Amino acid sequence: MRSGGGRLLAGLLLLACLLASNAEAGQNRWTPFGIGGGTVFSLAVDPTVPGVVYAAALSGGIYRSADAGRTWQWRGVATTSLVVLWTDVIVSPTDPQRLYATAREGVLATTGRLYTSSDGGAHWQELFHLPDAGLDAVAASPNGTLLVASEESEVYRSVDGGQTWNLALDPEIGSLNNPRLAFDPLAPETAYVGALGGLWQSTDSGATWRKIETLAGGEPVEGVSELAFPGTRPGFFYVLMSGRLFRSEDGGLTWSGGAPVTGARDIAVDPADPQTVYAVGLLGFVSHDGGDTAAEVPFPSLGPLDVRFAIAASPAAPATLYVATDEGVVVSADAGEHWTLGEQRGMSSRHFEPFDFLAAPSGRLYQEPLDDGVILRSLDRGATWTSLAPVPFPPPPGLLLGLTEEAGAPGHLWVTSDSGFLLFHSTDGGVSWKSVRLPTASSEVVSPAPRVVLAGGCGLERTADGGRTWKRFFTCAPQRGEIDIVHRLGVPPGWSGAVWAEVELRRSGRSTWKVLLSRDSGKTWRTVAQSTESFPRLRAAAARKVIYLQRNDTLQRSNDAGATWIPVGVPGPFLNFAVDAADPDVVYLATLGRGVLRSTDGGQTWSEANAGLAGMGRLWILDVVTDPKVPSTAYAFPVIGGLFQARFGD
Repeated sequence: MRSGGGRLLAGLLLLACLLASNAEAGQNRWTPFGIGGGTVFSLAVDPTVPGVVYAAALSGGIYRSADAGRTWQWRGVATTSLVVLWTDVIVSPTDPQRLYATAREGVLATTGRLYTSSDGGAHWQELFHLPDAGLDAVAASPNGTLLVASEESEVYRSVDGGQTWNLALDPEIGSLNNPRLAFDPLAPETAYVGALGGLWQSTDSGATWRKIETLAGGEPVEGVSELAFPGTRPGFFYVLMSGRLFRSEDGGLTWSGGAPVTGARDIAVDPADPQTVYAVGLLGFVSHDGGDTAAEVPFPSLGPLDVRFAIAASPAAPATLYVATDEGVVVSADAGEHWTLGEQRGMSSRHFEPFDFLAAPSGRLYQEPLDDGVILRSLDRGATWTSLAPVPFPPPPGLLLGLTEEAGAPGHLWVTSDSGFLLFHSTDGGVSWKSVRLPTASSEVVSPAPRVVLAGGCGLERTADGGRTWKRFFTCAPQRGEIDIVHRLGVPPGWSGAVWAEVELRRSGRSTWKVLLSRDSGKTWRTVAQSTESFPRLRAAAARKVIYLQRNDTLQRSNDAGATWIPVGVPGPFLNFAVDAADPDVVYLATLGRGVLRSTDGGQTWSEANAGLAGMGRLWILDVVTDPKVPSTAYAFPVIGGLFQARFGD
């Protein structure tokens, strides 16, 4: 159950009895499922309504929360490009329903687009397209002027609502790296551009610009990473500059402050106190005297990937602060005294793989969305989640790679990891864990029968006595150049004692790929398919004594345990597939570009099953799995993030 995310906020994820809404799968429709989150790069709050906040999730799109970050609704743009990085989102200073968002698009993120929405993100239209550079920031003036900044040191300007644009600022190449834009809310014609190369000011709505060269004492103005305006009088603003917090009360003519805020990336002014400023980045700081001094505050730790990208304060709820992190949005309701990272349901931006999630035959669900060794379990089909005890990795911390319940004993859990030759075993439902040493390293684990556990990796190990003794199947002799690598193991529902294995046999530098089947819980095995191609996609899935076999972009079916095979028609290339637990005629295909395809007649005909995914542009699907307990329920894993669930009824 390895994850591509960061670390869990230990002690902050209070998962029991939270947010039972949205737990059920959509009928014939994919809905975000489980714990949400992901890297959030920019935040914007509705200044008039408490609890309304928008988040630009770096690869997931724009999201809106109406309950202070506990749940989220996707409010993004369904782009045609697979790679879109959302860099900024703002709320118009004159209309809280008007949003602007910038993006970098394309494989190299070198195309820029600006979008706007007039209804809180429900619908969007493109305002500006820059074909040769991504867009990093946007600002809107109360007088209607728009500015956007590109990654190529350019600022573009529109005075007609985005219908026409002109190049307004083109300083020395590279001087506007990481640009930030802002208008003075009380002096609408005054705009600022801050970047690594310095600070520029315009007093004619961005038509002309001058560079602010020095601070008091001749210190150069450079390394500007953010600007913030208290909105109490014209010309009063704060600048985060080279790890220090400065203020100017006269439009940049003179400067005060300079408190060190090392590693900070963003700042926000307390709506109730213009002298209180928060700064976040690698650490968190607060100044109560306008930047003359600053103290470190205990913002929650995120572990090794401890990065906070943005902070926002709510004018409609002045004590509420939001911090954008690589795990989602952390919220404080008491001006930073306490922080929580909730379940963030609906924010489908975190990258999930099938090994991050388990739908067990018992009906229990498990996920490990963060790389902290903590597995989350739901006993009520995802309505609520609780955290199990952390898996006790030996140092350095490792990753969970596979999880299974022991057949007939759901309180007995087995976990594989990347920590050498160790399995982890719990006999009390995850309250405690003990390590079990294996002769070889394993990444896959399944239980085809009570007390029987198979662990696959370099060879295959089998135990029938709770891990006290193990018997090896297949070969693991690297010193002789003979290795049987078990890439996947699977237990087909409704087929007692059956288990299949996808194995790569390496001999003298050459590989043979096989699918093996056991009908006696792993005691004996026979080959049902093989290939000597270089890296073929030879994958299996089964249910109720029916096996399907993927050979690259073809699909075959066997009704006699692999003795004979029948070709199944498929409508083009696909990446992975799954078979329904109760009806082996129901098959799902995960495709790159066409979403999920579904057949209800054993592959004779196919239809797109993309409701809930297509509108989000999530048609590049990494994998799809089915629920062994609940018929017609499937889970989809889009390439760009999130875990989605659907229940189909024909």
